[in-house]
Amino acid sequence: MNVLPADVMKLQMRARTVIAVDVSPEVRLDNFEYGTHLNGWWLLWNSWNPFTKTVNIPSMGDISERLAWVSGERHRKKVREYIDLFLQPPVGNFGTLEYDKFDEIVSLGYEYAKPRVDNFVRKNPHLIA
Repeated sequence: MNVLPADVMKLQMRARTVIAVDVSPEVRLDNFEYGTHLNGWWLLWNSWNPFTKTVNIPSMGDISERLAWVSGERHRKKVREYIDLFLQPPVGNFGTLEYDKFDEIVSLGYEYAKPRVDNFVRKNPHLIA
């Protein structure tokens, strides 16, 4: 699973210039820090007690997702050496299926990328045909 295939573009496809756009959302850790163990009785009492905030324990799906993210993040750091221009527009607040926000996302991405691409082209005039 290669979410940022810049290494493939550079090494296998022999691309001279690689521009990568990463739209992965930032990982938000809002789980309760319960230490090295979790007592089921304490968790049951906590869920029934109306005077305490319910503890958010990660599910198996959350843990699997986090493991995939760690693997992807490690690859992302390794592959940065093959990238000539790296763009990471601030679109993390949008969901994958929010098609109704398409125009807003496009506008936000354009506003973010335009000055960076202009600066990149100014520093690399040999790229313009």
